[in-house]
Amino acid sequence: MINEKTTHDLLQVLQKIDRSDALDDYISETANQNPIPFAEYFTSLPSVQRFTNAELIRRSGIERTYYYQLINGTRKPGRDKVILLGLSAELTVKEVQRALEMNQLGILYARNRRDSILIFALQNHLTPDDAQELLLSYHEDTLT
Repeated sequence: MINEKTTHDLLQVLQKIDRSDALDDYISETANQNPIPFAEYFTSLPSVQRFTNAELIRRSGIERTYYYQLINGTRKPGRDKVILLGLSAELTVKEVQRALEMNQLGILYARNRRDSILIFALQNHLTPDDAQELLLSYHEDTLT
């Protein structure tokens, strides 16, 4: 059943499709799948659970009301907010990539200068402030 397959498995299924009617079937089966919302994924991570909401708000610099809207699912974060929260909660690159992928925000790309700096920041567990300073030192846009 397609609902139980990983993204990698689904890609393999897609690579074998060579007829438009088979593509129609695939799309029909996957159209009703709801990805895990950011809030549910983020709050389920053990790294996130080590911090209080107040600590994550302080570390991230995200406005309190906006943070709670993200966490209760009434708002969806943009790419920079996912990365900023990932840095704040000391998530791994893999966990941040997964959050970005699930929210269709574009994963961090190692060939992109700014993204490679952010990957470095995540790998080395830099604080959000230190990551922002690093971005500035390379004349890259900070996380907004």
